[in-house]
Amino acid sequence: MLEENKNIALLGLGIMGRAVAKSYSSKGYTVHGWNRGKVNQDLAKDMNLENLVICDDAAEAVKHSDHLDIMTVMADQMLSTTETVIQSVDANIWKGKTLVQFTSHDPFAIKAQEKLVTTTMHANLIGGAMMAVPDTVGTNKGNFLVSSKDPKLVEHNLPALQVLGNVVPLNGDIGL
Repeated sequence: MLEENKNIALLGLGIMGRAVAKSYSSKGYTVHGWNRGKVNQDLAKDMNLENLVICDDAAEAVKHSDHLDIMTVMADQMLSTTETVIQSVDANIWKGKTLVQFTSHDPFAIKAQEKLVTTTMHANLIGGAMMAVPDTVGTNKGNFLVSSKDPKLVEHNLPALQVLGNVVPLNGDIGL
């Protein structure tokens, strides 16, 4: 069962990514975090989280995850780079894992990423939206919307996702 898998990858260590790292670390997960920019990596290191391992690249972070990989690159100007980050990790490393994509605000972009992740990387994709601010991550005040064509995929990952806060499944259209 997923709750036994305590290693996750976190791609993006900005203000929300650091809040996500803190939430998972406090629940006993080992977070393998990566950020493209050194400033956010250094800020994450400065948090002195016992269970946070800063990785040199996205592939290293994903390689160390048991099953669940979370992307939290939130800035709209970063949307065009999310596919580049996904593709920077070899398909053999992604195979069988689940990427929870909290990045895309564009329904067409998330659908393109779904095709890339499922057909090229042979992994699963859950689309998501954070209805939270950093202080509400890991509390019942933080709301996280998740969607997948396969309701069983969300259901299977729900115990690990609930570490973030109140998770609301919106199954059906991943671009929702």
